[in-house]
Amino acid sequence: MLEAFWKRVPETAERMRGRIENVLDAAKAKGHRSGENPARWRGHLDQLLPKRKRLSRGHHAAMPFEDVPDFMGKLRERDAVAAAALEFTVLTAARSGEVYGAQWREMDLARQI
Repeated sequence: MLEAFWKRVPETAERMRGRIENVLDAAKAKGHRSGENPARWRGHLDQLLPKRKRLSRGHHAAMPFEDVPDFMGKLRERDAVAAAALEFTVLTAARSGEVYGAQWREMDLARQI
């Protein structure tokens, strides 16, 4: 099943492989199956499938510092959660996952500090 995706959509194939591995490990732990996990990469699939090529696009170019005040002003004019999230990211250098997972109650706490 993975082989069909491996070269075409490697990121999706790797995620599928990991999920299949987790399901089969859980099944083994609960006594529903025995033997080695056929979805395990190390020592099994790494011998059967080509190693994934990691993309190396490099970093995005930074915005010139002189342009930041105008950009932040334009963000504040927008009435959208995405604009607020981007402003928060710029001001705090938070990772995208932290911003995506942030709760409004956390923002309220930050205002009180």
